[in-house]
Amino acid sequence: HIVIPPREIVVRMSSDFLAVSNEQVAAALRYIGEHAADNMSIADVAHATGVSRSHLARRFRDCLGCSMKDEIQRHRVLRVMALLIETDLSVHKIAAQLGFRHVTNLCNFFSTQTGMSPGAWRKSHRNADGEQKSATFEAQDPK
Repeated sequence: HIVIPPREIVVRMSSDFLAVSNEQVAAALRYIGEHAADNMSIADVAHATGVSRSHLARRFRDCLGCSMKDEIQRHRVLRVMALLIETDLSVHKIAAQLGFRHVTNLCNFFSTQTGMSPGAWRKSHRNADGEQKSATFEAQDPK
């Protein structure tokens, strides 16, 4: 039989959920996913799940091998990517919409996470007409 490897893996918001057995971590993941556009803190996530910040942080790392901050940042960069590719909003408006105090904060955050500026990333994911290159695009996981 013939095996054709995929050119890319597309993470869809509908399928971007991790299966975890710990109910508190699962609740935290749901909250993070639902509030990715908000400027949430780790304390917000802990409050929403009804457990202490330190307990949730420990459980999170035990179950997922990463910190809550890492997961929040992953979801935020995915949200930025989605807005860059799916809208014509300026980077300034995206920064304001996602709770960044200054557009430079968004640019620095995005560049650190992806290795590209938001403008360069948008340009690389659009064709010459300014349309997204892939009709099935939903924000790709930056990692």
